Amino acid sequence: MATSDDRLVVPSLTESKGRMKAFVTGGSGFVGRHLIRRLIRDGSEVAALARSESAAQRVDTLGAEAVRGSLADVAAMTAGMSGCDVVFHCAAHVGSWGDPMVFRAVNVDGTANVIEAAQAAGVTRLVQLSTESVFLDGRELDGIDETMPIPQRGHLSDYAASKAESERLVTAANGPDLETVAVRPRLIWGPGDGTWLPGLKEKVDSGVFRWIDDGKYLGSTCHVDNVVEGMVLAAEKGQPGASYFITDGPPRTFREFVTAYLATAGVTPGDASVPGWLMRGVGAAVETTWRILPLKSPPPLNRVEVSMASHPMVLDDSKARTELGYRPVITVEQGMAGLGKEPAA
Repeated sequence: MATSDDRLVVPSLTESKGRMKAFVTGGSGFVGRHLIRRLIRDGSEVAALARSESAAQRVDTLGAEAVRGSLADVAAMTAGMSGCDVVFHCAAHVGSWGDPMVFRAVNVDGTANVIEAAQAAGVTRLVQLSTESVFLDGRELDGIDETMPIPQRGHLSDYAASKAESERLVTAANGPDLETVAVRPRLIWGPGDGTWLPGLKEKVDSGVFRWIDDGKYLGSTCHVDNVVEGMVLAAEKGQPGASYFITDGPPRTFREFVTAYLATAGVTPGDASVPGWLMRGVGAAVETTWRILPLKSPPPLNRVEVSMASHPMVLDDSKARTELGYRPVITVEQGMAGLGKEPAA
């Protein structure tokens, strides 16, 4: 429905029990699983894109309707979005290294297809799961807010560049028929994390892990439950065309957070440290070597990993707190205590 200022209104996901219908891309993934659980718990009807039989089974187990197809299948997504009030676009190809064409096909072309399907299906609101990586060009991100423009070039990875272009597409698609909102968490963690924690553990177990500048840099983080809270609020209250940083609250040093996170997996990282100026140079040199040769295996070090650990990465989430009423639903301490307790489904 429309208000006097012609702004579309999405019925509350938490108050309209059984009346809302949501479509989720990436529903079998880390954030998607938690989002589906939250939506169903709140009384919403959920359909989710599933590109494989195993993904469809996982979506079904969560209580959502599996829609077979991929981000390349506009027709399948359009049919799946029919009758939906909101689309949550969580699917993405994630990583600090990989084939640039794959990043583009999934993160850019896939997002364009989601937008096209949402418009064709008559969906009124689209919420994109974006990332602080859209700003990742080697600069310190210390206390940045949403007034900072996304760089047009110079990103440290193909993932960052593709997500930046993806978010620009979402913002450009905002209009009177389809309102779009982007949510930008940093370092998503929590139960079911199959990427970041295992990667850290592997580096420690193999003996290659080192702190950079003793891990002293402050950084924001975002537990997956807080990510989901931000996305739900963005669907209900987000300003059309806006973006929002979402965090766990006050930042912590990289060392403090990573030590606690690894401890939940029974791992101790040790005290070995190297200078940031050295590692930034080494990371760039290793990455260049891998691209020139080229080598099929990912490099043991790259600029993104070094940048994450050798610069402040602090996001100001005041806008989300003011406009969305966002508050973290779980503290870092509570989140650490709950690791390993993700529901089976």
